[in-house]
Amino acid sequence: MLFRSEARVSGEIAPRVSLAARTGQSPAITVTWNAKDGGTQIKTARSTDGGRTYGPATALQSAGAAGDRGWQASTVDAAGQLHAVWLDHRGMAAAGEHDMHKTEHDGVAMAQLSQLYIAALDGSIAPQGITGGVCYCCKTAMAAGPDNSLYLAWRHVYPGNMRDIAFTVSRDGGRTYAPPVRVSEDKWQIEGCPDDGPSMVVDAQGRVRSITAGGGNQLWVEEFNQWALGITGIPTGQAAPFYDPFISLGPVVNDPSLDWEQTLGAG
Repeated sequence: MLFRSEARVSGEIAPRVSLAARTGQSPAITVTWNAKDGGTQIKTARSTDGGRTYGPATALQSAGAAGDRGWQASTVDAAGQLHAVWLDHRGMAAAGEHDMHKTEHDGVAMAQLSQLYIAALDGSIAPQGITGGVCYCCKTAMAAGPDNSLYLAWRHVYPGNMRDIAFTVSRDGGRTYAPPVRVSEDKWQIEGCPDDGPSMVVDAQGRVRSITAGGGNQLWVEEFNQWALGITGIPTGQAAPFYDPFISLGPVVNDPSLDWEQTLGAG
């Protein structure tokens, strides 16, 4: 029962699983999870025997990093290297009680104390923040393209407490990222965290699709094609909110599947 004593395995901080194809062998399996064992950490472990055994767990954040972190996502690039992204709250720890009190009623200022962090398992990309202003309790998304590109999506806190999805891409294997782009302005204004972030996939042609829950009891599916966004709302047909949507690619490589949680009326 690996990880039994330290892993958080429920809710928005559920473990993430990434597969790396290997010629003539079963895929290598990497699990990335949020651990709380002497501080909140992002950890990962790898199996090369179909999940029967795993190697030692490795922490991705810098040793001794202050504050909490979580809401991780991971992906494996074309070379089989694991990349991870997470929300990191070391800025909240550094701010101190006085500064935290000043910002606790200002969602935009509060979000500036949280950052989107990235790292590569082999150490080629050291843990580093690439943007602040993130919605600090919404899951992140990460996906690898066929051309050494990496894509990130997360919920960002914009002026007016608008909590919309942001997106960025790296064309050099994660060493640098483009300035974040606001995917859509769907006017989801909330004095607090929605606890619901995006999910994302990249198909063999490099088309990026993302799904997220938004205001108005809808799911929003976005397709990214060289920064052109095609946005489709999927209405529920009833006043029942969506939670925690995910998108995946089925047996047909370019055929996305959607799943989500939905609260229905009693009975």
